[in-house]
Amino acid sequence: MSGRKNDEHEKFSSFRGKFSSSPYLERLDDCFFFYKADRFDVRGGEHLKLINKYYLTDFGFKYYILHNPTLELQQIVENVVFFELKRRRYKVSTGKVDDREVDFVVQGDDGRMRYIQVAVSVADEEKLKQELAVFEAIKDNYPKYLLTLDDVFVADHDGIRTLNIIDFLLERTYVNEESDIG
Repeated sequence: MSGRKNDEHEKFSSFRGKFSSSPYLERLDDCFFFYKADRFDVRGGEHLKLINKYYLTDFGFKYYILHNPTLELQQIVENVVFFELKRRRYKVSTGKVDDREVDFVVQGDDGRMRYIQVAVSVADEEKLKQELAVFEAIKDNYPKYLLTLDDVFVADHDGIRTLNIIDFLLERTYVNEESDIG
């Protein structure tokens, strides 16, 4: 890690350590400081009890804690997608497949799961392979989506649908099995 990133990591780890006990996290969650996403073991088909991910309601809190106003677009975009999925009333978890992470495992009112990866851009072939690799490790037939800010992309990678994040946020495309237009 570079010096600045290492300092940020240490500050955040120190902050997280102070508030890592359950009562603090529950209180912060109760006051909507952040939202918790449970971790779902895709292979085992169950939620993991100890490993959760938290999404801040306002990145200003992060910048205040770390004393660094640097924008990290990937985190912000993932955060925005998380809250949009919550707004649409999906049950949202993060997924684990072996040693890889699925950004979101979502379940709608219909009870069906969907897997979602979020990437700022997949124009680089290596980044595209990285994002698709986690889907290839999932052997079930639930729909899989790659959301990106790219304007130009291949819409289908062997059944994995690629959608533009802006279109998704503006509800021009949806993450459901029957159709992307709703």
